[in-house]
Amino acid sequence: MTRTASVAAFTAACVLGIAYTLPARAEDSGSTAGEEQNPTQAVESPLKALKDGLVSMEKGPFSAALHARIQGWGGWVGEDSNLENGDRMQEPGFRLRRARIGVDGSFFKEFTFELELDVFDQERAGGPLYSAWIDWTPLHYIGATLGVQKFPVLRSMMFSSSFLPHLDRPLGAFAMAPENAMGLVLHSSPWKDHSNIMIGLFNGLRRTDNFYDGYEGVGSSLGNRFDGLSAVARFDLEPLAPIGKGIADPCKCPKFRLGLGAGGFLNGTGAFQDGGTSVFSFLDGGSIATRGVSGYLHLKTHGFHLFGEYAHEWVDALKQPTLPTDQNFDIERMAFNSSLGYVILKDRLGIALRSELIDDNVANTDLGAELLVGGTVTWYVAGDFLKAQLEYMHRMELGNEATLGNDHVLGGVQLMF
Repeated sequence: MTRTASVAAFTAACVLGIAYTLPARAEDSGSTAGEEQNPTQAVESPLKALKDGLVSMEKGPFSAALHARIQGWGGWVGEDSNLENGDRMQEPGFRLRRARIGVDGSFFKEFTFELELDVFDQERAGGPLYSAWIDWTPLHYIGATLGVQKFPVLRSMMFSSSFLPHLDRPLGAFAMAPENAMGLVLHSSPWKDHSNIMIGLFNGLRRTDNFYDGYEGVGSSLGNRFDGLSAVARFDLEPLAPIGKGIADPCKCPKFRLGLGAGGFLNGTGAFQDGGTSVFSFLDGGSIATRGVSGYLHLKTHGFHLFGEYAHEWVDALKQPTLPTDQNFDIERMAFNSSLGYVILKDRLGIALRSELIDDNVANTDLGAELLVGGTVTWYVAGDFLKAQLEYMHRMELGNEATLGNDHVLGGVQLMF
């Protein structure tokens, strides 16, 4: 047996071994022989406690709950794998992907807040801060969120990574939109629980030198002296029933749920002015001007899910950038990702297939285009709060590029509360 096959087999055995040795259900760990229980209560109570917060407090109008998450990976990756190219790991072995701790809560119910730290060093500007926001929603018709929060342009990036049927978000989503940014978002749900409109203004975005590293998280603590501002807007609709958290449907709910929406953003306007004065001149700054749009479709029913999202971006080099940059020419990019899956055993076992088409330069048909296909098996030990996953992904370079050995077989375990 080759080294590759040996490592892959070892990874699969470890992941499945962990899933089988842990209690089949969260409620099983607390039962004793001969003890009578209400079956419904036995199933729901532990998961309800996890959802409500294991460590929480409430005093008068104030309530808060502590939450944390650890996510680790291990397995095999091809010899050409490189983190700079978006690959999950660079060498066969192990990787700590996330280690976060935070607190969220409410004040007089109208005000909600979250503060979360990424204690694993991600080299993000402003230190280990991952999110810090305050939301005021007096009515479902109007609300506002201020702070470091989700940048609402790609639905793939707005989903919590806690509730994914795959090990992580799509590579193209990381490349085409920032995860979090500092700004103010006004939001409205004119059709309560079925629609959402968002308009936001954020500190300006700054792209990294590498396409797959996407955007830097700038302006969290030092402001945006050189980066200007970024404006974003999106609309989401769930006409039949609320679609719930995450992409998959582990509860196998019988309702047919449909979600669809679109978003767009402007970042810097110097290249769009053509020597004149732009109505968006307040966005000026940075090293490049970018425009992006996205649209998605999401279906769920009886354990089945289908999700697809398309993103397109135009990057224009500024004639007089306020920051040094290697971007001295205009470029157009696109990315599409889809996930198709089914939960075989309710709240226990699911499988999902993923595909991605990414092109970091649409004008150049010979370089930059890639196709990714693969699948993930998820064992829900206690819902998404404790789960083990095994994933294989095949990565194919299109056009005239040389084929790289950058496939991966990885197992992952997530524990959160």
